[in-house]
Amino acid sequence: MIKRTRLAVSSLIFLQACSTQLQSPASQKDARHYLEVTQLTPDTAREHALSCVPQGTSGSVDLARRLFENDGNFTSSFSHPESKSYYVARSRGQQKLGVCLQLSPSGYAVIPTDVLEKAIRFQEVDPARSLKWYETLQTDLARGGAAIALILFTNGNATAVRLSIDPGPAQVVVFDSHFMKAGSFSAAVYSNIIETAKSYSVVSGTRGNAKILSLFKD
Repeated sequence: MIKRTRLAVSSLIFLQACSTQLQSPASQKDARHYLEVTQLTPDTAREHALSCVPQGTSGSVDLARRLFENDGNFTSSFSHPESKSYYVARSRGQQKLGVCLQLSPSGYAVIPTDVLEKAIRFQEVDPARSLKWYETLQTDLARGGAAIALILFTNGNATAVRLSIDPGPAQVVVFDSHFMKAGSFSAAVYSNIIETAKSYSVVSGTRGNAKILSLFKD
């Protein structure tokens, strides 16, 4: 569950939630599937943060100040106890980026499917089937902070994947996987399966020995 505190963490990725309290069905669909990343300037950073968390006046001021007084590599974020949104900004040298993300009713992240798609990539899988797989991961993470799924390959082998959201303000999404030989597992125990994948790859950062899925997709 999320704590409403400011955080500045170097090289960690923050993956947050998409709430059901969106303005329209079209905007809800966009927020579930696409994460908008905005280039920030000294003139727009505070305004952009406040548009996400209107209650966070002091938080937006502090964030904008930190963001442009330091050209190092770091991520900073803030929210407010009365807000259903969460703001994340990243500094990478002179490049400053910001995203506004909303929190699910459970307080966990609803990861936009384009973030999952760019992090976990399949070869020769129908896009409609893979989207359903990503959406199920998204739903499970939002509901309980963890998701388990199966990647079943054409040769009968498989990889079980687990995503989990660390508690606390970071809501870092950790990726883990386990390869299994054909005949050594039962696919029936998995409710979320992507079948007939030729191969897959994961694009991630690291935190210690853990793989961290990237929000800022570079």
